[in-house]
Amino acid sequence: MLLQLLPCQQKALASLLAAVNANFPLVELRSAPGRGHGITTLLRRLLAEMPKGGSFFGVGDTLGCDHPEDALFQKAIQHLQPGAVVVIDDLDIATRPEKVRASRNAGENFQGAGQWAFEDATQPLRCLKALKDAAEKCGATVVFSTVEEGHVRYMHIPQIVRLDAAQKEDVEAFLSILVPDIDASNLLQRMPSVPTVAEMKSVVLKSSCHADGAINIPDLIAAARDRQSIDAAVSPEEVESVDLAGLPGLKDIANKLETHVLYPLLHQEQAQKQGLLPKRGVLLYGPPGTGKTTVGRALAHRLKGRFFMIRELLLFKDIFEVFEQAKSVAPSVVFFDDIDMLIGGWNGLAGGARSLDLIRFLLSQMDGLKTTAESQVVVVMAAADAKALPKAILRSGRIELWLKLEKPKPRERKTILSKYISEAQQAVAHDQPELLRSPLDLDEVSTACADFVPSDLRRIVADARCASAADGSKRCGCEYLKDAASDLRRMKEEVEGWTGGMYT
Repeated sequence: MLLQLLPCQQKALASLLAAVNANFPLVELRSAPGRGHGITTLLRRLLAEMPKGGSFFGVGDTLGCDHPEDALFQKAIQHLQPGAVVVIDDLDIATRPEKVRASRNAGENFQGAGQWAFEDATQPLRCLKALKDAAEKCGATVVFSTVEEGHVRYMHIPQIVRLDAAQKEDVEAFLSILVPDIDASNLLQRMPSVPTVAEMKSVVLKSSCHADGAINIPDLIAAARDRQSIDAAVSPEEVESVDLAGLPGLKDIANKLETHVLYPLLHQEQAQKQGLLPKRGVLLYGPPGTGKTTVGRALAHRLKGRFFMIRELLLFKDIFEVFEQAKSVAPSVVFFDDIDMLIGGWNGLAGGARSLDLIRFLLSQMDGLKTTAESQVVVVMAAADAKALPKAILRSGRIELWLKLEKPKPRERKTILSKYISEAQQAVAHDQPELLRSPLDLDEVSTACADFVPSDLRRIVADARCASAADGSKRCGCEYLKDAASDLRRMKEEVEGWTGGMYT
């Protein structure tokens, strides 16, 4: 029984049939970026439409072969005769399974993004060239697909047929086939993005696993969100659990994020009814160590799989893919950690063309992101120096919420120290004594820690506990804490003096 094709697949099938009837020796079927668009289904359907049939080959035909390129060629060439059609699915994986590079993803999406080098294996190219020559000689046609497209740089471009990504009307038609009684249009309006054909099929199967076989819209939406690819998202299990409201000095930050970002994201249905949208862009700025990354950790836990973090070591290609995945599960958050370093380098000394490329890309993303309650990507930027960011990024309409993180005040320093000391003791085995024993005059320690940020205070507690353990806890904990604070201050002054001398 033949599956009913979607409108986008029917269009591609018509083009494939036209190319075969025109006797092109080599025809390539390409899909939109990613997998799950129905390439294999379409290739098999093509053979079913051939009056004389044809031959189909794929990865399974070269499994276990010492020379997969030669094995595939020998099998395919036996079927090449006048008027014959040979179909090869995922030719590059079948001929070179141990090396597939991301050449497709570095194509048109990255023009002007710097130089990107990719090593292309020769096996797919040689196999295609040999099959094309054989097909051309005898009047046959080879139709193929690949995961990547490195071969196009080294041979004459074959006749290309494109399978477009499923649009709203395609998925509606697909849902109407699988679930005739469902309101497909209403369902898609409530989904984070238009899923691929494969994703939609899996979603329907997953949401129908009830005792009575019933399917309802909430189940389908939940299954769609779970199914969509989010491997770039930060898992809550990967980061420290943080409650911003419970951290000294961050209560106001927590309230504003809750009001302007988290509420519209986590209560989508209510926000949609009220016409509420999260802020498009958020800037967290303040001295290093004041808690900007901590805010990111808290967001990662609250958003559970819809939080994406970008650091300075990511390639431009990786950043592009992060945004694509964030859009697929929107509403979501993309968090730029130390974006002033990412754009301008240390002290503004680095950057150049790469920074301009990233700035242009970021501006286009923030302008082009949808603004409906169900599909928005919120960009959160953390920067020690907001002045390092271009005015084009900071203007209203892009950055809509400015949140300043400051060094803790004396009372806050005392509370933070107490929190870190308590957390450290909770991690100690029950039969072990407290390393920072009483009396603990934290007012005195807080004074010794003037101008220190929370990350400094955490380090002081750790250093004091190490010193106490090595010393056998001969003194009270307050003394070890003050010594640790004094040592850290001396180190800071030495480093600041050294780096200051570099530019005088």
